[in-house]
Amino acid sequence: MTCGIDLMTLEVFLQRILCLFGQHRRNRRKARLRSIGDYDAYQAPCLGCGAPMIKIGTHWRLHTADEQAHPES
Repeated sequence: MTCGIDLMTLEVFLQRILCLFGQHRRNRRKARLRSIGDYDAYQAPCLGCGAPMIKIGTHWRLHTADEQAHPES
């Protein structure tokens, strides 16, 4: 018996509601290693709102403006 709603669609819908309250979660399939400033870090979009997230140590969090700016050298 199917309910006609794709589980991935339902998961993204619920995550969008959680994003409104500041509870972001990374998209596991789109995580990539990128060079940010003078160091390399993992980056992935939020599953619900698509905001860029970065992995520092063992924790994922949203980017800050300082990390997104590229220094001119």
